[in-house]
Formats: sequence, C-alpha cells, structure tokens
Amino acid sequence: MNNLLKIMKYDWKRNSVAFTTFTAVFAIVQLFLLFSPSLLNWNANIVYIFSSVGFIVPVSMIVVFMCRTYAANLSSYSRRLIPVSGGWTIASPLVLGSIALILLPFVFYGYSELYNAVTGSDFHIMNPIVDSFSNAAAALIIYFWTLLFLTIAIQFSITLAKSVSMKKLGPWLGIAAFFIIQMIVSWMDKLLFDNNGSNGSFNFVAETDSAANVISYQVQLWNTQLWGSAIMQAAVAAIMFYAMVKLLNKRVQL
Repeated sequence: MNNLLKIMKYDWKRNSVAFTTFTAVFAIVQLFLLFSPSLLNWNANIVYIFSSVGFIVPVSMIVVFMCRTYAANLSSYSRRLIPVSGGWTIASPLVLGSIALILLPFVFYGYSELYNAVTGSDFHIMNPIVDSFSNAAAALIIYFWTLLFLTIAIQFSITLAKSVSMKKLGPWLGIAAFFIIQMIVSWMDKLLFDNNGSNGSFNFVAETDSAANVISYQVQLWNTQLWGSAIMQAAVAAIMFYAMVKLLNKRVQL
C-alpha cells in the first residue's frame, strides 16, 4: 500500500496543474450557466440540458487523464526509477481517476439541486432511473464500472503496443487489440445474457394511472442480464490486468 501511495503522489504532482486548471474553467462555465436564466433571461430548460450534457466533458477528461498518465509512466525514465511492481503502476492512475469518477455524480446532483434553487425549477433528469435508492446505487455502480472497464481495456492496448519490438507496428497492434476486446466482450455478452433481445440489459416497467390517463415508465437496473454481463467483464478485466502485470514486470521493450 505504501508503494501505491508513493506512485499516486508522483502521478498527482505531474497532473495537478492541468487538473486544477480544467476544474476551475469547468466551474466558471457551470456558474455562468447557473445564473444565465435570471441574468440573461435565457430559457431555463435549455440551459439545464446544456449544463447536464456538459458534465460529460469532465468524465471524458478523467478517462483521458488515467490513460495518458499510464502511457507517460511507461515511457518516463524518472518514473521507472521508482522500485515498484507493475501492478502498482497500473493501479495508481486507476485509483486517482476512480476517486474523481465517484465524486462527480454527487457534484452533478448538488449542482442540479442548486440550479433548482436558483432558477425556481424542478428538474430531476434521472427520475426514471434513480426513482429508488437501490436503482440509484445500481446506476452509480454501472456508470463507474463501465468507465473503469473501458480504461483498463485502453491500458491493456497501450501496454501491448509498447511491448513489441517494431515501433511502427505497436500503435496499430494496440488499436486492433482494443477493438477486438470490445467485439469479443460484446459477442460473449449477447451469447450468454441477451435472452430476449428486446430491451437489452435494462428492464422497462410501464405503470398506468387510468384516472389521470398517464403512463409512466421506470427502469429496473437490478436484473440478472445486466449484472451477469458486469461479472463477465470483471473476469475479462482481471485477465487483462494480469497480462499487463506480467508484461511490465518483465520490462519487455518498455
């Protein structure tokens, strides 16, 4: 654990300026959108949609941060002087990024509540999904695991690309490996868990209020199809992690 903390401290120092700058710019943009309906008389509905979609940007940047940090560590001479195993090298950017990914949904929820308070609106964009505590927990787990699996797959591709002696072939091998992994996982997912093929991994339940003549929809996230797929992906991720550790510990062309 001490080795992991040592590497995390090193990785944070290398990326703290860029990360802090991006966070400050994003906060300023969101604050501008927060007060724009009242100050500029903009449509609150449209502004909220843009604000919500804007949170995709930091999610993407966190994934990029994890992958770029890992790739830079493989090539950095000073980083390779730190005497730690390959497993900690893989885990360090994953842990740092995971902390940010876990905090971001709570930031989004706080921003939504603040937006409602400032504009007098009542937006709850995720109501059909997070209508209950169990669904909210499931949504967070799915969101986190999807991004984590994607990052591990990219890390594996980077490791494979840097493990070949032919430097020009390496990037193409990494790209091909990434898409092959996604195709295999998708094929296994459909083969093992796509039983009905109608709604994919999400179960939609319709509720009819005959008195009000209204039909509402709810999403059930706790189902065998979805979590079976997640367990299968976890097994694939464990295999990729093990392969990366073996490659890094052998220092094959890295």
